[in-house]
Amino acid sequence: ADVVSSLQLIPNPAQDRVLVKYQGLKGTLSLSIIDLNGKLLHKDEIKGDQQEVLIELKDYSAGIYILSVSDEHGQIHRKKLVVK
Repeated sequence: ADVVSSLQLIPNPAQDRVLVKYQGLKGTLSLSIIDLNGKLLHKDEIKGDQQEVLIELKDYSAGIYILSVSDEHGQIHRKKLVVK
């Protein structure tokens, strides 16, 4: 499976929370959300075999954010997250 296409944000645009679904990633992953100015707003360690994680977005202003998941090999998968 192509790892990049297996990163899904549901729903997107999101409002109160977003479900991050991922497949084919092993080990401990690092998930982060940054705004378009590059400011880190959220950082989390997640397990590859967990396959999904729910993130609360209540404190986020409406706008565009970049959600990235990096694996143990330093491979980074990014998705644009829209908060409305």
